[in-house]
Amino acid sequence: MYHFEDGVLTLGSARNQRQAQASSLLLYVWEECLDEKRIDYERLNQALVSSDVETERRDAMGQAFSNDASDWFESDGSNIYLVGKGKNHARDLIQELDEKLDG
Repeated sequence: MYHFEDGVLTLGSARNQRQAQASSLLLYVWEECLDEKRIDYERLNQALVSSDVETERRDAMGQAFSNDASDWFESDGSNIYLVGKGKNHARDLIQELDEKLDG
């Protein structure tokens, strides 16, 4: 998910940055395309692994970007979902990725 042809690491240089970025994208797509807001942690982990994003210490992804990522997600214990800042971030990230792919 985070490697493009030119080898630039788009989602971040640190593991928790890549996890937070990829998770925001996946959760956004699940909600917008499949109308699924709350996603089981195991399902998210499987999607991250399928996307070539490591899941080790995923619990630290909220600390990414000087703790800004902690405002992107909420949890009810067994499920995770995006809140307003996370949705806005995911939209902006999709636009950024689109521009890089078109560029």
